[in-house]
Amino acid sequence: MTRETIESIILFNAISDQEIAVMVSEMDEDDFSKSHTRTLYAVIVSLVVNGGQVSLPTIKAEMMRLNMNTELLYKVTSVAQGEPVLGEQCRTLIYQLKEIAYRTRMMEMADTVKTMIESGESVDSVDKIVENVLNERTHVISYDEIKDGETLEELHRGSASYKTGLHDLDMIIGGIERSILTTIAARPGMGKTTFMSHLIDQFIMNYGLEVYVVSLEINKAQLATRILSARIEQKYSDIRYNPKRYAAEFEKMGQSYRGKFKFSTENNFDRVMETARYLARHRHIDVLFLDHIGLTKVPGTKTAIERLSRITGDLKQFALRYNIPVIECSQLNREVEKRTGPPVLADLRDCGSIEQDSNLILFIHYDPEDRCRKIIVSKNNFGPVGEAKVDMDMQYFKMRDVPAYAPKRFEDEREV
Repeated sequence: MTRETIESIILFNAISDQEIAVMVSEMDEDDFSKSHTRTLYAVIVSLVVNGGQVSLPTIKAEMMRLNMNTELLYKVTSVAQGEPVLGEQCRTLIYQLKEIAYRTRMMEMADTVKTMIESGESVDSVDKIVENVLNERTHVISYDEIKDGETLEELHRGSASYKTGLHDLDMIIGGIERSILTTIAARPGMGKTTFMSHLIDQFIMNYGLEVYVVSLEINKAQLATRILSARIEQKYSDIRYNPKRYAAEFEKMGQSYRGKFKFSTENNFDRVMETARYLARHRHIDVLFLDHIGLTKVPGTKTAIERLSRITGDLKQFALRYNIPVIECSQLNREVEKRTGPPVLADLRDCGSIEQDSNLILFIHYDPEDRCRKIIVSKNNFGPVGEAKVDMDMQYFKMRDVPAYAPKRFEDEREV
């Protein structure tokens, strides 16, 4: 594959995929060798930097605004004919192109250095030429290291954890760490969404975090009303049908949530991740919630296993790359209802990728002997497993530790 072909394929795919367009905007002009590919690169960068959507119509409009020849577009598309490539494949092509560009600049540098030495240029001048080219290598490869004098405290400063507000659970897991994928799993009605809304309120009110919530179970009004119900301990139905009565309480909650709470009911996973990456690049997201992955659609996948593998893999990579916690909810399969006892990892629905990719897996289970719900820590990459009793009051959608004096709740109290 020639260099021009690689350049054209990357740009061709950037036209139809905003995520790839963002990758291209982070490249350098010198990575492109032809005048037409450099021109199209500059147009894409202009659109991305100004917050525009990259597409064939927007590129044409931008080129016309800049008095550019739109025929350049067809020159690129004709060279890049073929199937669109996925984001990860395109990332590989970008690295490959950067390697080629770097090798070319190294050869040009060698010729320049030879000429400078033969003409008697100073060693300092030669060093600067070499140093400039070598510094470009940092755009092709990247790594981290333990620096001289770096303390363990400094090392962990960027990986703080956030307490869940449930003492027994926090004693086991130490809180939700940054850069990890956490899965909350249960059968319907066990309280996944209630647990999620509890964590949202905990993270915003106690830590001032900015959360991005993607919910395919309930809408923004329902989630906000649930959170308010738990905060003021008033029944959801009372708040729902008498909103004016609780306007002052909602306004007070809204002041704390303003600028911290972003919500979506988007079920297209590619669009969800496009928004999440945009928020992460602009530092407007500290936690990502997805409720739940079983209802999320992934374009281009044909089976549930393929779809869930893509979701959990991308979520884990997102958490690692941007150093934020990602919390996903998942259903359990029906086999768990055919036996007694708590759920196990094999009960995770449709795919082993949930178990493989998740750093932390929490099951919500009703224990008929103790007549209370328990959060079971079944996988914990950074600590012990175990279980924590929780009091889940469904009339207020409220979660808290089980006090010693509290009456036990009955099994028919299910999430609605």
